[in-house]
Amino acid sequence: SDLLCLFIISITSNYAQEKLNPKRLLEMSLADLMNVRVVTASKYSQTIQEAPAIISVITAKQIKERGYQNVAEAISSISGIDIINDHLQYNLGIRGINEGMRAYSRIVKVMIDNVPISFRSSSENFLGDELIPINAVKRIEIVKGPSSALYGANAFLGVINIITKNINQKGQTNIAVSYKAADNLNGYKTEVFTSKKINKLKFYAAVSFSNYDRSGLSPTNIPTKSIYNASDKSQNDIARPLSLFSKLNYSDENLGNFNFLFSYQLLDKHGAFQDWGTLTNRNRISIKNMSFALNYDKMISESLESKIYLGYANGKPTKNNRLEIDNNSSDWIIRDVGYNGYDISAEMKYDFGAKNNLIVGYDITIDDQNLQTFYTEGINIPLQANQGIEYGDTTFINSGIYIEASFNPAEKLLLSGGLRLDLHNIYEDVLNYRFGATYFINDKFYTKLLVGSSFKAPSATQLYTNYIVPCGVIGNRNLRPERANTIDMLLGGKLAKNFKYTLDGFYTIITNKVGLVLPNGLVSNIKPENLSEIHSAGVEVELNHYSHNFTSFINFSYERSIVQSKNLILRDIKQKTELYPGITVKFGADYKIPSAFINIYLEGKYTGARIASQPNSFVFDPVDFRDRRYELNPYFIFDLYLSTYNCKFFNNKTTTFGLKINNLFNADYSFPGFKNYDIPAFRRIFVINFNQEI
Repeated sequence: SDLLCLFIISITSNYAQEKLNPKRLLEMSLADLMNVRVVTASKYSQTIQEAPAIISVITAKQIKERGYQNVAEAISSISGIDIINDHLQYNLGIRGINEGMRAYSRIVKVMIDNVPISFRSSSENFLGDELIPINAVKRIEIVKGPSSALYGANAFLGVINIITKNINQKGQTNIAVSYKAADNLNGYKTEVFTSKKINKLKFYAAVSFSNYDRSGLSPTNIPTKSIYNASDKSQNDIARPLSLFSKLNYSDENLGNFNFLFSYQLLDKHGAFQDWGTLTNRNRISIKNMSFALNYDKMISESLESKIYLGYANGKPTKNNRLEIDNNSSDWIIRDVGYNGYDISAEMKYDFGAKNNLIVGYDITIDDQNLQTFYTEGINIPLQANQGIEYGDTTFINSGIYIEASFNPAEKLLLSGGLRLDLHNIYEDVLNYRFGATYFINDKFYTKLLVGSSFKAPSATQLYTNYIVPCGVIGNRNLRPERANTIDMLLGGKLAKNFKYTLDGFYTIITNKVGLVLPNGLVSNIKPENLSEIHSAGVEVELNHYSHNFTSFINFSYERSIVQSKNLILRDIKQKTELYPGITVKFGADYKIPSAFINIYLEGKYTGARIASQPNSFVFDPVDFRDRRYELNPYFIFDLYLSTYNCKFFNNKTTTFGLKINNLFNADYSFPGFKNYDIPAFRRIFVINFNQEI
């Protein structure tokens, strides 16, 4: 209460009233917002309306006004996206599909300034505090739908491209501190962002470190089961994610433009709710992942632009990584895995009109993979060493050639198309395509038709791994790439002076879908297989309102995804996909009070019922688990954020105070688990933050 009083007094003091101008609002007209420029859809700048993709944008302004702490929080407000949090990593689902156990968002491609940053051994993507300091983000571009014709492997069901901030003429420094408090969550986050410009050289760096204690969470029992009681709680559940990002730019009219990027992510959390060792209280998953990238581009002529990209990436567990499968503290499991990745690409873009261009490119990726192997500590023999699992080092080589074209054959019509061939030395070669047409009906309305294909490559850990626990997950050398074909139809525009909307319908067919095959009553291992086909259809509607002091949005998603597979007697069965809610409704409202310099933001999310994971349905009904599955209850949560804006208390530099309450009404809900329980979500959380520009 004292902190809240101090917060209110500080923003209404006479000093503030004298120093501040309440009319200095960060405003954008509706026309400006409809014409926000993006680069992910076609690799060059164009408006959201023109882009041949279903694309959403979260801006730095929205991140600041809504109090988002990381990328996962920001993109969770987008229609067609659902996130499961097992308190180790965020597992993103999109348009009715979630990849399931240990997937960790690998069904999308995540990039920072067009540079892929996945942990390549497993293709997983970090989305939490460990990904990038949030103050370094200029905007987040989210493409829903296939993008492999442009970005190759793993741009499967979408792309998330984090565009970092530009460096202004004067440079700037920001320091941000936040503190979280809840029944089962206490800790802090610190973040520093600094930039500098010296003649033609621009530099900035950002670092973020968090330290949270999440102890005291209890597993949620499966319906009709009482496996866990109130005393079964996580202990010593500490999270210490670290993120570093830096960018160096040199531009010269004659030499061209050089961009050097460095990204470092450290995932360091005690995983209390992992399928191999629940509540052992000594699990520690500590993985470092880093990348270096050099981008060079130069205008050869007024119409011809060239780009060259060189990259190096490396990732592996740190010495602190420790997997505990039981309560015996005398031994533990060592995870030996990692990679060194080398990337080279070259691209030419030729413009032959205002909105007519041709892009041709070639890239090659070489990943030296240290195949995942689990050992008992002190015993240098792999678990399950005698069952034909491959160990050691293997080189993965992927080369791709692509062509992309955009045409403006008529004033109101834009056409685009692309084709890409990927060649790989481990799994089969893949050809992908896409076609897009955008038609501007009039000044207010436009429509899009999009058709495309994509693929997700089997990761090294899916192809090669031994188990952690007996009857655990092992690799399958014979996996094939998952394939997707999607058609989208979108209608968008302005309903009135301050309202814009989009209405999108999609249909996706996924073949060679990888799933985990459970043991069939015998002592055997769980193995990934290309075992099903998914037909997914849905509708996504979004309405946005903008005025001087008030902005709001509401979106609605309905997805129905049917998986076709075979049961134990090879009979075809059809059923709804698990883990993903069929209906979601999300809304947000932002209101500014100029006289008090306060910004108020309220966000709500309704998440419909989800079908439980197959491992949990097996516990629920071991006899008929493929047909008799239980559902997790729907839930509605609200977040409230109060913050200052345009305040300049120190040296005429911007100061921001914020108070956020996540899960305002203390809703009790759970995420799907993958063992014999579901994963508890946090209840009400208080977040206090302070951001000072220096």
